[in-house]
Amino acid sequence: TRMLETHGRAVVGCATPVDAHVALRDGSFSATLLDLYFGGLPAGYDFIKALRIEPKTRNLPIVAMSGHAFDIVGRCLDLGADAVLAKPFASAEALAALERASENRRAATVLRGASILHIEDEDDWAELVGTWLREVGSRSWRARDRAEVLGGVAKMEVPPDVILMDLNLDGADGLELLDAIK
Repeated sequence: TRMLETHGRAVVGCATPVDAHVALRDGSFSATLLDLYFGGLPAGYDFIKALRIEPKTRNLPIVAMSGHAFDIVGRCLDLGADAVLAKPFASAEALAALERASENRRAATVLRGASILHIEDEDDWAELVGTWLREVGSRSWRARDRAEVLGGVAKMEVPPDVILMDLNLDGADGLELLDAIK
């Protein structure tokens, strides 16, 4: 609380999950920073799930923190956290994580319902980004290379709302490809 207040943030500290639920029900917040173990319980996972279910907090940016963060990052993100901090951390790390979480939530709001041409040649990255795009409610079409991009764009009746692409495609210069798409 002191660290965030030192950096000009208004903070409401809660010692238990019950206190936190009451504060969130009664107030308006721009983000949540929560320890996975608070109030003497490993309550953070259930708290994240509850925030994502509740309409008022569904889109609230969440940063989870733990002394065991490296072991639980995937689980936290799967439940709906936007970022995970490993304790101990510097104040700059916490502020950056809160900003990233807020930016991710804003992007999700903007992309909800958008049609997206996703250009990515790496399958792992394409799967990760594609999953996120589906979760935020956008419609995406993936292209792997120049031929797929130009062939697909030529067939589109309506251009995509957003083009999200890897600029370092294997065998293609991303900037040249953007010019070709235009």
